[in-house]
Amino acid sequence: MQDEEVHFVKCGVYKTYEDYVNGNIIEYESLSINMRFGKYSLVFTDKDAKEVTYESTPENLWGFLSPNRRTYRIGGKNHPYVIVELGKLVVYFNSSTTFYGSKVSYESNSHQPMISLGANGQMVKLIKRNIKTLIAGEKSAIKKLDDSRSNLNSLVNFVKEYNEVYRKKKANEFNEDDD
Repeated sequence: MQDEEVHFVKCGVYKTYEDYVNGNIIEYESLSINMRFGKYSLVFTDKDAKEVTYESTPENLWGFLSPNRRTYRIGGKNHPYVIVELGKLVVYFNSSTTFYGSKVSYESNSHQPMISLGANGQMVKLIKRNIKTLIAGEKSAIKKLDDSRSNLNSLVNFVKEYNEVYRKKKANEFNEDDD
């Protein structure tokens, strides 16, 4: 048996959604995020200590991997959003949104949490009306959403449950195809 070396990316950039899906990352050693006049720029340092700056716009990059191993996507108003729930529905929080156990909190004057259908779908505010639009036609899921509360914690928990049900459904369909 041969020894294998495992390489972990410290941080990096996904220029496109396809790069993200295929794991094609431009690797860097470190990252700093700067904000000036409401505009974000990402300053990466490569292994030769050279700085490379990306303006935080969807035209420049889809997203990035931070040094703490979190994946971010560039969203509303060119703001970096961390992916916190990945599935058929994707939930994104900004840097001022935090988890407290199962509770979620965000500063009301900051960028509101977002949601999209799939990791490359249009990002919209995480509110009931937008979730209903994303799951249109799924009557039982919409009924469950209608019966839930509209606060952020309830909406995030709904999305997590929805994604889990969707994963199980897809797994069952896959297993039936094998028979």
